Amino acid sequence: MKKKIGVLLAAALVFSFAAGQANASLVINAHSYAWSDTPLYSSDPSYGTTWWAGTGTANLNADAIKAIVGYTGVFSELYKKDANTSPATGLYQTSYTTTFSNDNESAEIKWAGAPQPAITWGPIYLFVKDGNHIPSWYLFNLTSLHWDGKETINLINFWTEKGEISHLGLYGPPVPVPPTAWLLVSGLLGLVALRRFKR
Repeated sequence: MKKKIGVLLAAALVFSFAAGQANASLVINAHSYAWSDTPLYSSDPSYGTTWWAGTGTANLNADAIKAIVGYTGVFSELYKKDANTSPATGLYQTSYTTTFSNDNESAEIKWAGAPQPAITWGPIYLFVKDGNHIPSWYLFNLTSLHWDGKETINLINFWTEKGEISHLGLYGPPVPVPPTAWLLVSGLLGLVALRRFKR
């Protein structure tokens, strides 16, 4: 009897943990990121490591974002969605859906669920663009904000009363090579070397 109760309690704990994970979300409120536009600067100590903001109407691509954050490896557009009705683009365009609301001052980025792959490695950056106001864009280090690739991202209060989100995107390295693949490759190379050595 005690064993059955223990099993039931363990199952309930796993179920409640899974349910909590399914409902988890990362909320990014633009009002929490203070900046000054003369010159563009923030006294927030996380500015330049967890988030950035800038001016200009040009759309930043993966190379520009890579330069801003100081990343040195391969860097790609993983997911991008315009606020209009055009389809998403990027390597993971089918993995996420985005819903814009409140006159495009808010957005929700949601993982489509299995079997679609989630972006579960880092660093991953979220770019949010308006273009007509200061700042004209925000950039967030989602890895520093502990985003796991599966939780919903809720963007709120972006350019309230004076603008809207024109588009957003997820940027970072493409799928990393898993450690098991490196082990397999190194093992095969070792076998080739051993065979040549025996000859």
